[in-house]
Formats: sequence, C-alpha cells, structure tokens
Amino acid sequence: MIDREAALKKLRAERAAIETKLAELKVTSGHLSRNITNEMGEIRNINNKIQELETGEVVVTDHAVLRYLERVHGIDVESYRDNLVPERVHAQMTMLGAGKFPVTQHEERYTLVVKDRKVITVITKEGQPK
Repeated sequence: MIDREAALKKLRAERAAIETKLAELKVTSGHLSRNITNEMGEIRNINNKIQELETGEVVVTDHAVLRYLERVHGIDVESYRDNLVPERVHAQMTMLGAGKFPVTQHEERYTLVVKDRKVITVITKEGQPK
C-alpha cells in the first residue's frame, strides 16, 4: 500500500511539473506569435519602401484605401468596426488583452488577432490575413 501511495505521489508531482512547463510554453508561444505578426508587418512596410525606391511608383497605403472606400463609395466603415467583434469575444479580449480569438457569426468564421486590446488583423480559415 505504501509503494502505491508513493508511486501516486511521484506521478502527481511529475504531472504538475509538466503542466507548469506546458503553461510556460503556451505563454512563450503567444509572445512568439505576436512577434511574428509584428515582424511580418515590418517586412510589409519595408517592402513598400523598397518598391517605392526601386520603381518610383506611388504606394497606396491601407489607410488611403480605407478612406477611399468610406468617402468615395460611401461604405460605413464604423458599422464594420462595430460588427467585427461580437460582445462575447469583446469580453474575452478585455479580460485577456491579447491573443487569437475565434469568431463565428452570420455564417462567417474568422480569428481576431489582438495585441494590447487592439485588433491588429483578421485571419480566415486559410490562415491568411484579410
């Protein structure tokens, strides 16, 4: 009986150690994911600058496209902004502050990538930012 209790105690301790390590790895993974997203954004910015210098062509920013759609085509960008984050997900984002938050609404499925309580991109099933 004592051998069994000792074995259980040892296994539980091993499990606790592994669970602690797993939790640490999940935090590290989240940091790495955010770093990757940031670096991809930096590469995109550098590519735009390279294109501008190499070709002398005008680069149209995402902000300019957004304002064009809003002001020229009359698209209500604020309504999209309001609908992008469902109330349930908003509560999770407020509590956690960062991470990837899956959304299913109106037969749409996407994932919000959040950093410092800001949605920085939207990923579809294919994994590509939209």
